[in-house]
Amino acid sequence: MTAPSSNARAGFLIVLLAALFTYGLIHAFSIRFASGDVYPDCSSMKASADGAKLLYDSLSRTPGITVSRNYFPLEYLEESQATILLLALNGSAFAAGPQPYLDNLERLANSGNRVVAALQEWEGREKPEHAEELEKRWHVQYGFDPDEHHPHRLYIAGAPDWRVLDRDGPKILAIERDFQKGSVVLLSESRDFSNRAIVKLDRLELISTVIAPNSRVIFDEEHLCWHDRLSQTYLRKC
Repeated sequence: MTAPSSNARAGFLIVLLAALFTYGLIHAFSIRFASGDVYPDCSSMKASADGAKLLYDSLSRTPGITVSRNYFPLEYLEESQATILLLALNGSAFAAGPQPYLDNLERLANSGNRVVAALQEWEGREKPEHAEELEKRWHVQYGFDPDEHHPHRLYIAGAPDWRVLDRDGPKILAIERDFQKGSVVLLSESRDFSNRAIVKLDRLELISTVIAPNSRVIFDEEHLCWHDRLSQTYLRKC
């Protein structure tokens, strides 16, 4: 699968912008975000600033785009020609071994999907300890900035087999690579997908590049384990 052309990206960006304004983006400045505390950050069901509901709802109103959510483990997901978004992935769990992510992401990409894996903001004092499988299998190395006042503390330091989509100086923030019929996009953080970032409109070009060119977009909710939190909240109220 080849990377989406500049024309395809530009067209996707135009319709996404139109959908955002159609949905009432301007109104979003004058209202408070709903709390949505039962859902974790970057959930497409969370309406507060750190959720991704605005992107989900905007895409659902974009002509020619079909949006859905996945609540089942990735090994049961059988899709083709879709963009599958996994947001706020734990950087250590993602890179440590073939399961639960690398095997499944490769399988989905090989089947013709564009799989987008975006890591959560890293709060550790050092870079993830266990990244052997990511380096061995995908030749991707993490970089870490120890200065807590600097942005993008966890970034991609090296990825020789990948195309760079976004960077901030020497820090690589987004890369992509073809896998048989499809592709994988890896981002060192998920903040650009959040409601807070979408409202600002300054990162939509990257979002459109990441999502294009498929007409079906699937937000994976299962890996966020929000259903466990929902069950616990329900039990506390009973």
